[in-house]
Amino acid sequence: MKLTICTLFSALILAQGAGAHAEGIFANAFRSKLKKPATADIKFVAMESQNAVATAGHQQGTAPSDSNIQQVSCCQETSCDTGCDSWFSQEMCPGTGAYGGDSRVAASIGFNQDVFFGNYTTAAAGYAVNEKVDVTFYSILWHTDFFSQGAGGLGGAGIDGTGLWTEFGGGLNFKMMDGALNVNPQLGVLNGALLSRGIGGGTNTPEVWDGIVPNLTVNYGDSALESQLYMGYYVGTEGETNNDYLHWWYNAGIRPWSECNDWRSVLSMGLHYEMLRQTELAGGGDALNLYQWFGPYMQVALPNGLSMRYSAGTNMDDNVGLGGDFYKVTIGYSF
Repeated sequence: MKLTICTLFSALILAQGAGAHAEGIFANAFRSKLKKPATADIKFVAMESQNAVATAGHQQGTAPSDSNIQQVSCCQETSCDTGCDSWFSQEMCPGTGAYGGDSRVAASIGFNQDVFFGNYTTAAAGYAVNEKVDVTFYSILWHTDFFSQGAGGLGGAGIDGTGLWTEFGGGLNFKMMDGALNVNPQLGVLNGALLSRGIGGGTNTPEVWDGIVPNLTVNYGDSALESQLYMGYYVGTEGETNNDYLHWWYNAGIRPWSECNDWRSVLSMGLHYEMLRQTELAGGGDALNLYQWFGPYMQVALPNGLSMRYSAGTNMDDNVGLGGDFYKVTIGYSF
């Protein structure tokens, strides 16, 4: 039943992606039909302008360079999404680019540490198919030996640092409310020996497609408010009995000084709630919450794309010996 639900979820994402891609191709073709080719008079005027720039450079005593002379553009109108520049640097109307920005391509990388998962690195990238839909990819590199088949991990044998749990996936991002709201369903593939432990004749060797994880991320951000909802269901695919998990969190906060023209404009603060629940155990037993965290967070988000967030509070379900407190730090860079 679980695999059937996940298969339907994957098919829905792929169908939406095909439709969005076709819509983007049709829209670009239609725009190209409306654009008229440059006439000889326009090209002549552009060349005269270039000569004027070069002459001005000589008069000022500086030699003209390639940066002073602009080539005749392939587009004769100033509009959003002209398609003239490199695909990486194409600008779009604000709110219609990748992840609701103004560029066709956007990406981010994050370095994370918390009391349960230890260290892990995240990466995400999106390409704006059109003003409403992005194609997205992501990866999570789990660095903790406990999640591997290493000597100190769940496998109980092997070499520390090998067979680390590795996650990779992709999906679609739907942009709404002028890019302020982003809804991003994705499907990930797990590799390692954490979910489907005990496969291969009782061994815990790392496996390709150890599991799958349908997941959903919803982000909202405007000049005063920010929030994020994440939910992922980690399902083992190889063993007869697996370690399946439901992982989700929600946080929301305010930017009280966003309109200020000083250092306070980069600050935000709010509350964070997070739960990790084991829904199926490889060795049998009842489902239980591994942890349930709640507490405040504070974030610094600089205009150059660098951000740092610190969350801390109480652990309301101490079922694995973590103690009564939790802490979590994320350092990110968006570009």
